[in-house]
This record gives sequence, structure tokens and C-alpha cells, in this order.
Amino acid sequence: MSRVILGGLGITTGVVVIIIVGLLVINGSLNATETCRDFSEGKISVNGKTFRVALADNEVERQQGLAGCSAIPQWRGMYFPYTELQEARYWMKGMLIPIDIVWVSQGSVIGIEENVPVIDESITLPPPIYRSPRPVDGVLEVGAGKAREYGINVGSIITYLPSD
Repeated sequence: MSRVILGGLGITTGVVVIIIVGLLVINGSLNATETCRDFSEGKISVNGKTFRVALADNEVERQQGLAGCSAIPQWRGMYFPYTELQEARYWMKGMLIPIDIVWVSQGSVIGIEENVPVIDESITLPPPIYRSPRPVDGVLEVGAGKAREYGINVGSIITYLPSD
């Protein structure tokens, strides 16, 4: 076995490889936790462009939403499907990053809350509530500024496509 000299210490090549692999695994784990949800559970088509979304299709997932997430990957988001039209109310409790909230009614965007800021929960009580402009059957959350970047506007057609 060969030896490598690191900072005056004699360390075998095998130990160096183990250290490097360990650091790569730790780095990969840290990067994996930058995003908090499985952004491949479903697909959304917006004006003919398709991207992947995490789903919040039950009450527990709706309450958690993107809370605790430190990043949303490019062309990803979270979709909240509802079985019937209803007024939707959202807040930023536990959010680490600002987002855009896209209100969807019967396949069409009816409103967008752009650049919804993170709140300091120790100061802002109660947290602001963001309400849909009228009843919706879907809500899409994407990173702040992404609705505009992705070409999502009032009137855009959004179709939920279950995952393959």
C-alpha cells in the first residue's frame, strides 16, 4: 500500500480515499436536504411546458406545504389539488424562502401572489394570510419570481398530470 504525505503526516492512500468519499457523501447529503420534498410526485403543464411538482393532496401535507424547505429546484414546485372549488387561505408559517402562490380555478390561473416574503414569526403575530381571489381547485407554489420566469400569468392554462 502506498503512502501519501499530508501536512507532514503519513497517511495511506486508502485512508485518503475513505476521507474523500466520506466528504463527498456528507456534501451530497447536505445538498439533498436543501430541498425538502419529493418534487417528482406529479407533473404540471403550464402553457404547454411541463415540470415536476411535490403534491399536497391530504390535510397533513397541506399544513406542512413547503415549510422548512431551503430551496425549490428549477422547474419544480408544490401543487395543492382540491376536489372541489373552495376559498384557499395560505400563510408563511415555518417558511425559509419566499415564494409565488398561483391560484388555479378549473384549469386557469385566476391570480398570483408574487414574492410572498418569509416572516419573522417572533415579531409578526398573527402571520399574514393570503386568500385566493375567488374559489379555486388548485394552488401552485414556486420559488419567488419563478411564476414570471416560467411565463405563468393570469389566464395561463394549468393542467395537473399524475406522475407516470
